[in-house]
Amino acid sequence: MPVSVWALRSLKMPDSGKNSVNLGQMTAIKHENGALLVLAGPGSGKTYTIIQRILHLIEKSNVDPASILVITFTKAAAREMKQRFRQKTAGRAWPVNFGTFHAVYYHILKTSCHYRSGNIISDYEKRELLKTILQRPGFTCTDEEETIDSLLGEISRFKNDGCPLVKVPQLKRRRPPAGKQGSGMRPDQPGGICPALPIL
Repeated sequence: MPVSVWALRSLKMPDSGKNSVNLGQMTAIKHENGALLVLAGPGSGKTYTIIQRILHLIEKSNVDPASILVITFTKAAAREMKQRFRQKTAGRAWPVNFGTFHAVYYHILKTSCHYRSGNIISDYEKRELLKTILQRPGFTCTDEEETIDSLLGEISRFKNDGCPLVKVPQLKRRRPPAGKQGSGMRPDQPGGICPALPIL
C-alpha cells in the first residue's frame, strides 16, 4: 500500500476559537486513499489534527464511527484524545474507539481467543520464570537482574522480528573456566544448550 508523507514538525496549532488549519494539517485531515505517515514534533498539533481527521471521516466521508480505531502509546494520551474528541462532539455519542496498543490487543485476545488476564504472563512472572531457569545447574552470571534484562530483550527482539518459534536459536549455557567466576551470561555465547524458553 502506498504511503504519503507529510511533516508537521515546525507547524503551530491553530489559535483557539479559529477554524483555520495549515497545509500539512489539512492534507492529513482530508487524506482519502492509502496510508498516510505524518511526521510531527512536540507542539505541532498532532492531537488536534487527528481529532479533526476523525470528524472529517465521519461528517464528510460517511465513515461509521464504530469502525474508527485510534491507538496511542500511553493511557494518558488515549484519555486526553478521547476527552478532547468528546468536547468537540458534545451531544453526539459517536462510538469511536480509543485505546493503547496493549489495551486494544488485549481486547482482541479476549474477544477472539477468549483470553483472560490469567492467560497472559505478567512482567513479574516473566522475571521470576527466568530467575528460576538461571538458578539451574550449569548457568552462571554475576548480575542476575542484568542477565534477565538481556534475556528479555533477546526474546522481545525475536518476537518483533517475526521469527517463527522453530527458528528461534536456543539459549546457550556459559561454562566458565575451572576455578574462575563467570561473567554475565548472554544467549549467543558458546557452551551447552539449555532447554527452550516458553514464549514471554
